[in-house]
This record gives sequence, C-alpha cells and structure tokens, in this order.
Amino acid sequence: MTPLDAGLSWARALTERVVTDAVVLHHAAADGSVEAVHQSHLARGWAGIGYHYYVRKDGTIWLGRPEWAVGGHTSGENWHSIGVCFEGNFEAEAMGEAQLAAGRELLADIIARRGELEILPHRALSATACPGKNFPLTEMLRREETAVVYAKLGDVPEYYRATIEKLIALGALRGVGGDELNVDETYCRVMTTLDRMGIFD
Repeated sequence: MTPLDAGLSWARALTERVVTDAVVLHHAAADGSVEAVHQSHLARGWAGIGYHYYVRKDGTIWLGRPEWAVGGHTSGENWHSIGVCFEGNFEAEAMGEAQLAAGRELLADIIARRGELEILPHRALSATACPGKNFPLTEMLRREETAVVYAKLGDVPEYYRATIEKLIALGALRGVGGDELNVDETYCRVMTTLDRMGIFD
C-alpha cells in the first residue's frame, strides 16, 4: 500500500504527536479531492487538512497531515489519534467495494506499523453522526486473515477483556465464568468498538 502525495503545503508549523493509541474514522460528508478538503480547512484558519489520510471512492489513499503530527479532526482527541477520512456522505449513500477494501488495507497497515490501536467512529467521541449511519463499520474492522479464537476469558487480550466481561454479565455470551467462550478476534474488536459507543450501557 502506497498512499498518494498531493504535495500539500501547511499554513504554519505542525506539532508532533507523542502518543498514538487510536484511529478515528470520518466521512467528508461530500465528494471531492484531498486538495479540496485541504483548501476547505485552510479557509477555516487551520494549518491545513486535519485528517492524516483521505480515502477516495475509487480506492486511492491520499496523504493528508503527516502521520507524526497532531491532527485536526476530533475535538479533544487529536493529541493521541490518527484521523482517517472517507470521501462521500454515508448518511445518504453506501460505500463501494474499492473504497472499503482500501480502508481496510490502510487500517491493517497502520496497525502493522504501530501495534494494536483502538479504532473508533467519530460519533463515539463527539456529538455527531459522522461517519454516517451507512458507514460499514463492522466490515471495516473485520480481519479475514485473523483466525485466532479465544476459548475462555483468560485467553482474551486485555485490550478487549472489559467488554467481553460486560457481555458475559449481560448474558450475551455463554460459559460459566467465561469458559467455553469461543469468540474470535474480529468479534472482540467489533464488540469493543460498539462498547465504546455506549451500545451496551
């Protein structure tokens, strides 16, 4: 995967991000190029595009703000997160296969380089509908190449365990004390993301 570089210029110096533990997913709520998004953000008085990556409908991935820099995509959360924006308005349309595949490839690449990260839709962190009701969150988080199955609670990585414990307490997972769970990594990832959105509260 090689993101394309539009050669964007910044209105002022960018600040280095010293912690990275999350990726936040957005939609542009419109169609257009990475240059158009950059100009729109410059017009707001920002240093430039607030997202680190921009995924177009044709499946091309464009560099936005450098990955090392603090973004400008999620109020109060930019200091520790990478912002990924998808062209389109997923309140009103569905995502095509090329864009979905590109998004999944990008997320896999980021995780391969940086280790396990929390991947959240913008709406989990702010009062917004972004990235839209039709955004394919479950499909975006699914990892076909992952075949790891956790047989019991003690096998579940710490990153997912609080959510799995909550689902056991709610009766959504069988197994006395978390035994005989047989849940895979994709299930744990999706459920943890939904938990962060408050679905199980």
